[in-house]
Amino acid sequence: MAKSYYDILGVAEDANEEAIRNGYLKALRDKHPDLHSGGDARADRRVRELNAARDTLTNSELRRKYDQQLEKMKEAAKAASAPQASDSTPPTRTEPGKDSSDQDAAEQEPVNNWRLVPCELS
Repeated sequence: MAKSYYDILGVAEDANEEAIRNGYLKALRDKHPDLHSGGDARADRRVRELNAARDTLTNSELRRKYDQQLEKMKEAAKAASAPQASDSTPPTRTEPGKDSSDQDAAEQEPVNNWRLVPCELS
């Protein structure tokens, strides 16, 4: 998962506005392109990222929406990393017009996902 605005500013998720401001100023001192040599595009991008994080987390409405999105992303990441029950049986194909319960398991054949594509040989 990408860094959250809280991680970018180095503050806790329950940080108040003063802590967010202090985190922003500290991170800005550490990453500002004018204060460090090599004012490249990456440094400019980092400063824009810091500004976006500060602007979002200091606005109560934007922060509420951001926190909701962040929670959804955490839940999705947790669900994706949870072990899935694996079904070792391959998918099967049924004859058109018949329900899969109509066919005996021995009659079912595995699904072939390969397609032949016509091409011209030169």
